[in-house]
Amino acid sequence: MGGIEEMDAAQLCPSHGLPLKYFCETDRLGVCAECIAGGLHRQHPYLNMEEACKKRKRQEQCFIPLQRSRSMPPSRSIDHLTSGIPSCSLEQSERQVEMREKHRTEVYDMSGDRLALTMCVTSGRSGAEADILALNKLFFHLGFVNKIIRNPTGEGFRKELLAFRGWIESRDSCLSCCFVVLMAHGSPGTLIGIDGATVKLEQLFQAMDNQNCPALRGKPKIFLIQACRGEQEDPGIVYTTDALSHLSKILPTHTDSLFIYPSQEGYVSYRSETEGSLLIQKLVTVFLQGFCEFHILELLTKVIWEVSGLNITSKDRQQHKSTPLVQYSLRKLLYLKPSGMAA
Repeated sequence: MGGIEEMDAAQLCPSHGLPLKYFCETDRLGVCAECIAGGLHRQHPYLNMEEACKKRKRQEQCFIPLQRSRSMPPSRSIDHLTSGIPSCSLEQSERQVEMREKHRTEVYDMSGDRLALTMCVTSGRSGAEADILALNKLFFHLGFVNKIIRNPTGEGFRKELLAFRGWIESRDSCLSCCFVVLMAHGSPGTLIGIDGATVKLEQLFQAMDNQNCPALRGKPKIFLIQACRGEQEDPGIVYTTDALSHLSKILPTHTDSLFIYPSQEGYVSYRSETEGSLLIQKLVTVFLQGFCEFHILELLTKVIWEVSGLNITSKDRQQHKSTPLVQYSLRKLLYLKPSGMAA
């Protein structure tokens, strides 16, 4: 099996630079360990490359009698049919070219300017400054120009967003992406300004849609909301991983479901008075670790996993769970890696 080892050493994954030691049976191409562990192929069935070549060899041998009965030319030898390594290698190369071409047409162009607006009520929300600091660090690494507004009123949220939209529309340079962060106390569908007045989230979202913001038509618009969405708290549910097992785990009630919310509809969000909110801090950590490799939905899946795995002790000294919610209508994959940045 020396040929397998030589192929693995010579061929590297174009996304991660690791040897192609596995074969994805869904996409029919070679993949690396990182593709299987957390990349685009993590939910696909796969074999290691040696097993894949053996399987292909067995399948091709099954067709030999049929092809012989059709007077196979002498030049088409049995060795050619049963040579698993060349055929696997050829199929991998063709499939990878196809995937790269598909990738170019299904990914947002992020070569233009990137703008962010962070509006945060810090008064009465201890830990909010830690969130602003963490987000500013993230935006710096992602190449976003971030404008920060502290302690807006209810009406101020709307006015500042409209001013931000006006700034976007007045720019001569091409824009590729917009990030809007909204942090405050809240209730279902609303934010509460420093003056106690409220503003509806839908009103803010609508201000940046394709009809009202032509400069962002067809461009990714990301809203990150850090605010309570109700008064409920989730104690989680007990489940067993096996019908015959007596071991149990705690699983949040709401799992497996690009507006980014800190909790499900009707539930509170959690914030440390010293370290900041769970969602913001986990999101920044995950994004900084993976923005060079993974698209934003993969990163957010990791964020949901991290937050939902925490046991949260609230003020009533009870253990609770929390699950962020991501809703999106993206038509392409969104990679936040700055253009020209080396992997």
